[in-house]
Amino acid sequence: MRQFIPAFFLILALFAVPAMAQAEQYTCPMHPHYVVDRPGTCPICGMDLVELASEQESEDDGAAMESMDNSDKGGMERTTVTIDPETIQNTGIRTEEAQMASFGTLVRSYGDVTENVRLQFDISARVEGWVEDLKVQAMGDEVKKGDLLFNLYSPALISAQQDLISAIATGYKGRIGSAAKRLVSLGMQKRAIEEVKSRRKAFQSVPYYAESDGLVSAMNVRDGTYAKPGMNLMTLQNYDTVWVDVSVAEQDIPYITKETKAMVSLPALGVKEKEAAIDYIYPTIDRATRTGRIRLVLDNADGKLKPGAYADVELETGVDRRLSIPGDAILKSKDGDFVVVAMDQGRFQPRKILAGLKYKGRTEVLDGLAEKDKVVVSGQFLIDSE
Repeated sequence: MRQFIPAFFLILALFAVPAMAQAEQYTCPMHPHYVVDRPGTCPICGMDLVELASEQESEDDGAAMESMDNSDKGGMERTTVTIDPETIQNTGIRTEEAQMASFGTLVRSYGDVTENVRLQFDISARVEGWVEDLKVQAMGDEVKKGDLLFNLYSPALISAQQDLISAIATGYKGRIGSAAKRLVSLGMQKRAIEEVKSRRKAFQSVPYYAESDGLVSAMNVRDGTYAKPGMNLMTLQNYDTVWVDVSVAEQDIPYITKETKAMVSLPALGVKEKEAAIDYIYPTIDRATRTGRIRLVLDNADGKLKPGAYADVELETGVDRRLSIPGDAILKSKDGDFVVVAMDQGRFQPRKILAGLKYKGRTEVLDGLAEKDKVVVSGQFLIDSE
């Protein structure tokens, strides 16, 4: 009898071990194929894990998941779920097609906003004279194209105008053309020359007009200033477009061309992802910082971009096209990645895929889908539970 009692307890212990092991397993109610040995949350849907009820239940769930993951290549039929149109509409199930999309490498850098010097207009004197009736008074004054800036009293311009009037009186086109060209060479604007031709009377003080919209960025005269040939009277700067000078790491420069797509954000000014064009790639590398420089042109019609502002820059290099789907369409399991494919007549089918690169919210599909296949991007968990 004494020998029987220890043997009896040994048999009980052998049966208790698998029972305890089974009691310590946890699974997800929505994804029964996910089984772990400790409580927690499901990495797929975030639901709390529950204790696995029985070994038989676990086997049934594993068989169901195995059926979902079967592929066409193995010749096994996939599980197909049919959902009525009303349920599809009410639950917000949304699909998108697998399609070819641009994938590249993002180069992130920074830059500074500067003036576009191609939109800078210097107004200089070509003859001696005195500035009169000055209409702009200080740097920052705004002018519109055609606005009067100032008048210039110059004996040389008065004499040249008289020559033009005399040439018009003779009627000789060659002489008229020569006299008009002389006025242009002396700095008189074509608008003022045409006025002299039409009224046949010389200006005593020749008007000068703004040839572009802009702001006064340099001011070197006041009323009564004596101007000499070559003297800069004022400078106008147009801000319809601005430049962004960008520093780029030396190793990234070879992959950047003028066709490279650039996006600029200015956090301090509330500007996000504004598209820019590469205007110039500088031919040198800074020896101290080991960086190259590129220059972007950025539209600034609304005037929000201020020279001197800091800019975050993204450059998209090495772009090619790959079959891809939205990243939200992919469901992850211990056996790999799978998606829910939408078929005709409200039918849905889980399908295992091989995922590749990720880029801007999309994931490359290396195997498992073809172009135009429709995948569910919203509501997959409902279909998965079915």
